[in-house]
Amino acid sequence: MEEFIEALEKLYERKDIPMNGRYFGEDEMTIKAECMACKILITDNGGCDWDNICKVSDFGYSVFCGEGDSFGWLTGCIQKHGDKRILVYG
Repeated sequence: MEEFIEALEKLYERKDIPMNGRYFGEDEMTIKAECMACKILITDNGGCDWDNICKVSDFGYSVFCGEGDSFGWLTGCIQKHGDKRILVYG
């Protein structure tokens, strides 16, 4: 978890990452954070890992559904409190 939070901090510190509207565009740092989010915030059976989502929230990040359907979340979003940019994972 610590490594993931550090990756998020570094991502949100940077201002030169390509953007797609409010969403982070493709960049090596963005891809790394997205892959880590998938491993940490998604369970082995494809559901949300609520324990880890709560832990990430404790560090100042909102984790919420991006797109969903009747089965649940299709994508998740992470947004640092006070920052308009969003990282999409899933």
